[in-house]
Parts: sequence; structure tokens; C-alpha cells
Amino acid sequence: MILSFTLSDDHISYASRVARGRSEFSRSRGIKPGHGYSGDRYSIDIVGTKSEMAFSLATGLRWIDGIGAKFRDFPFDIVSPSGLGCQIRATAHPRGGLILHREEREKRGKHPYALGIVTERTVTFPGWQWYEEAAVEAHWECGQRIASFKSRPCYLYPQSLLRPMGELMHYLGVPSPETSLTLEFFGQ
Repeated sequence: MILSFTLSDDHISYASRVARGRSEFSRSRGIKPGHGYSGDRYSIDIVGTKSEMAFSLATGLRWIDGIGAKFRDFPFDIVSPSGLGCQIRATAHPRGGLILHREEREKRGKHPYALGIVTERTVTFPGWQWYEEAAVEAHWECGQRIASFKSRPCYLYPQSLLRPMGELMHYLGVPSPETSLTLEFFGQ
């Protein structure tokens, strides 16, 4: 099962406001984009924000859309009513993989990570994986296979190995992706 959600103009507008807020918060405190990324912070914040929002809207689960300390200290992006959660990772590359970092092992390593592939309006979630299963040396990328990762090494887990989204929905207690539930925004 692959999960997909198309964002409306209102969704995109809200995601843009959250992404700008996150970017401005980080910039105002001198926080640089992590893991060697040197591009425009907003360009990565909007991809991540669209993906988190789309996952929340598609599943009915709570999105932690906050800005600042509350957001940065929270262990995951999505929370189920039972308190279980998951991290959402996103890329605008259609064949991109799930990127994880060594320093996440302690803070977020015990949670599932879902991958969102973001286009202008649609986010597709091809699958997910546990940190412990994805963050293994066989998936370590430090520029040997993909030059752009030389300055930002990471675990790069391929889409083809991701677990089906149905398993994640079951773990999070989502009866079906089509279920329409009330969306709660953490930051409002």
C-alpha cells in the first residue's frame, strides 16, 4: 500500500507559513541547516512541512506543526491518539531515499520513519522503516556513490526496501487511510 495526498491551495498556504516560521526561527537564533546542507533553508523546510501536513491530513493523526523550542524538542512529527508517533522525512527527488543521521539514534531512533515524496501539490508516501533497520553500515553514504553526500554523510535507505504503509497505519492505529478525522494543529 502506498499513501498519497493532494494538498489544496489553503493547505499549501498554511504549510508555507509554518515553513517560513520555522526558517525564521532558526535564522534568528543562528541555527544553520543541519548535516552539511548549504542551500536555502526555506526550500527544505517547505518540502518537510508539506510532507508532514499531508501525512496528517491523509491519516487523521495529529501533526506537530509548531515553531521554536516546542517543535525542536518533540521526538516526532506525527502523534496518534495512543501516544505512538513517527518521524516524517521528505524529498523532492522522485527516486529519493529515506535519509537518517547517526546522531538521531538517541533522540528519535526508536520511532518509525516514513518517507514522503513531494511534488508541487501531491505527497506520496512509498513506505517507512524503523531507524535500527535502516541505519546500518550497508546504507551509509559519504560521497562514495553519490558525490553530493560527501559533505553531508548519512544513512540513505532506498525506497525499494521500505516497508508497506499499511504496516505503519496498523502500528499507529489508523483504521484506513481514507478515514476522515478532525485535524488538530499543535501550534494554534
